[in-house]
Amino acid sequence: MAAHLENLDPATLLVDVNIRADLGLDASFLQSIDELGVLTPVVAVRSGDGIRVRAGHRRTVAAVEVGLGEIPVLIVDDDGDQERIVEQIAENTQRAALAPADLIRAVEQLSLLGVPAHRIARRTALPVERVTGALAAAGSHEVLDTLTARPGLTLEHAEWLAELDQDEDQRDWLAENFTGDLGRDRHLAEQARSQATLARAMADAEAQLSAAGHTRHHGSVYDDPAAEYLTDLTDQARHTLTPDNHQSCPGHAYTVHDYRFANSTVIETPDGTVYARWLCTDWKAHGHLDRYAGSPSSPDVADIAARTEQRRNTITLNRAGDAALKVRRGWLTNFTRRRTPAKDHATFMWEGSARRHLAAIQDEELGLGKVEQILGLPGRHMGQAFDTWITRQPQTLLGHLAVCARLWSYELRLDKSVWRAGDQAAYYLTALESWGYTLSDVEQVTVGRITEAQAAERVGAGT
Repeated sequence: MAAHLENLDPATLLVDVNIRADLGLDASFLQSIDELGVLTPVVAVRSGDGIRVRAGHRRTVAAVEVGLGEIPVLIVDDDGDQERIVEQIAENTQRAALAPADLIRAVEQLSLLGVPAHRIARRTALPVERVTGALAAAGSHEVLDTLTARPGLTLEHAEWLAELDQDEDQRDWLAENFTGDLGRDRHLAEQARSQATLARAMADAEAQLSAAGHTRHHGSVYDDPAAEYLTDLTDQARHTLTPDNHQSCPGHAYTVHDYRFANSTVIETPDGTVYARWLCTDWKAHGHLDRYAGSPSSPDVADIAARTEQRRNTITLNRAGDAALKVRRGWLTNFTRRRTPAKDHATFMWEGSARRHLAAIQDEELGLGKVEQILGLPGRHMGQAFDTWITRQPQTLLGHLAVCARLWSYELRLDKSVWRAGDQAAYYLTALESWGYTLSDVEQVTVGRITEAQAAERVGAGT
């Protein structure tokens, strides 16, 4: 590319369309230009209507603002809009951080010019997943408006919001609850994603049940004195009511859940399995009896309320625990792909062994197989190939993989009820946190920092 340097009056330069919506001409930047001038030449092209800035819009406008008579301008051959946008992305990414909304618009411009995502990624040095996420976010005015209103959010926040663009409730909840901390917000995004998936599954199940002629009960059965689940009712002969023998009752109805009770009906949907729980909408009027009436073991109202609240908390925490599991395992997968051990790894390994943690005793059975799977390593069954691979690896890598095998041994013993796990899980989660993982609210329960009730209150708004 031919180029030559000239000193030109910035007011005579043509400032092209810039990918920044806000050039960010703060007082300190203007003062620097006023006192020192433009130290890095502006890049421009000569066109039919004058000299047009391609990179250095902020410096050019700032020079005009403070009244500089001339600035250095590197005039290059014009190689089109693609090059202008690519260089603006590179310049702004390397210098002043480019606002996510502006970056999304720039990536969208390149896509509209026919540049495929993988090539945009290569030319702008952006990860390809950031590019595809930006393209998804570009189609949502709501996402772009949120990014503009919340300047602390990042391109990853935009991707999470764009993914939920078809679920307004969860998208809006997520936008309102973002903290700006990527680690914590990643948990919130997974929670919102899980809730959106569950909502689709429930809607599909309700459509199936409605098509079969069943009636849905709206609202909470526990707050409706006329309604009661069949598991708590009998007929006049004290026979248990079931979905089959209650179908002819005018009060036959259902609620849909993602957890299973006795006599629930399993409903498969493209977004997962949910369950219909059956009830009578007016059990007294239809001649049913309270299963526990007159029984010495009949629970009182306060006990029923307490058990109901505990059940709700359990459901809420299990949902959040399932979301946390997905985030945690994604983080651990990326950690496994590192090449060097984390700090204090030897202490972590030794203490786990000294305390006789099951994960330490059995890490070869669970964890090593997972590491081999993630990295595509030759398994122990490969014999000579495995031995040869071992001899060619640096000791630091082998040390790191040993740590990862131990970590996966802990991880594969956990499920959505992580908040109920014991001291060994707390030891494991604390180690992850020391190496950069952000604990979710349910994991904070595991390590003893907050109570179950506090965690359920924090995460319950999104369920």
